Amino acid sequence: MSGFYYFVAEVGGGRLWRELGLDYAFEGPPAQIEVGPDVGPDGRSGMVFTRQSATKLPRPIVWEKSRSGKFWIGWHEANPPGPEDLRNGVSLTAAFTVRLRDERDWLIPLVLPCRQRNPTRECGLPQVYRLSGEADKEGRRGVAEEVTPEYVPLIDEAKQFWTVFKHESQPAIETERVLTFCVHLLQVSYRIGLDEVLALELLDKQIAQAMVLAVIDATERIKSEMPAELASVAEKSGLLPDEGR
Repeated sequence: MSGFYYFVAEVGGGRLWRELGLDYAFEGPPAQIEVGPDVGPDGRSGMVFTRQSATKLPRPIVWEKSRSGKFWIGWHEANPPGPEDLRNGVSLTAAFTVRLRDERDWLIPLVLPCRQRNPTRECGLPQVYRLSGEADKEGRRGVAEEVTPEYVPLIDEAKQFWTVFKHESQPAIETERVLTFCVHLLQVSYRIGLDEVLALELLDKQIAQAMVLAVIDATERIKSEMPAELASVAEKSGLLPDEGR
């Protein structure tokens, strides 16, 4: 099993991993390993946070400084972490498989299913059973199945992307916005963030755009919602996801 190593140039980190915003990377308090200048990046001594249970790090380690500059991300050079190493245990009821630049297959959820042709098409995001807002004639409340609240913003963002794609044949969307959305898609199933995605060079423009089109169910929407002239442009672009991917 492989994984990421997070280095900070100080010892006795305690809850520092939370202060650095690394909650997404761990299911609980991480293991902490003190390392010397022979292991740390740029000849530095410090503390490494990791999901691994080992007391020392494998060699050699590749280190990349995070965008904030407050920590470094590392991995074993011969064994970069992949999807099988980073799964968080969340199951997806409807998903696409996307091959990233590491030539491995990653899962992303169907976020915005188009139900015009298939009313039973499911949203792949985790859902929860809760009491419904309406009561029957006898005053009894029913059971509703809804997307878990933490994933609702992902649906809102997907709707915004579809609005753009629907009305513009060549949509101009900020690169960081697309990247952030793609990372949020990956985070549904994996313990990974934007820093890690950039460090491993997992995405390019074509892959990112294909991911967005997949999770907004573009193949179905083009057939039922998009104006004919834009549908033709989208189909010729070659960026529509394959069915089942």
